[in-house]
Amino acid sequence: MFDSEPQATFGYVIKALNNFNLAYIHLMEANEVDLSTREVINPVLPVFRPLYQGNIITNGGYNKETGNSAIASGNAQLVSYGKPYLANPDLVKRFSINAELNEPNPRTFYGRGNTEDAKIGYTDYSALLT
Repeated sequence: MFDSEPQATFGYVIKALNNFNLAYIHLMEANEVDLSTREVINPVLPVFRPLYQGNIITNGGYNKETGNSAIASGNAQLVSYGKPYLANPDLVKRFSINAELNEPNPRTFYGRGNTEDAKIGYTDYSALLT
């Protein structure tokens, strides 16, 4: 989401959300396209964490180490993983044993691509053998 004054605008909204009994707010870190095409807040968590008293879920380019760091710092209570989970339905197990991750194939995300691409993806990434 773009705004000419993102820190002021979103900061105002995030502070106002403290008045509600929300389970959490979800903050997204800037992605590669945002970082390469315009000025964005980067990183997001340290800027907005001080403004919100409740739980924060974050997403955006995290791996096991950076996700754990976000939680350990208190900046987030939960990290959600998009692309890594698409390619690794067993991501929690892989993280727990430091296993190698499958590489995501963007051609198979959310039904993109042609008919042949629709036959691959979500259900055929290799799983760990236990």
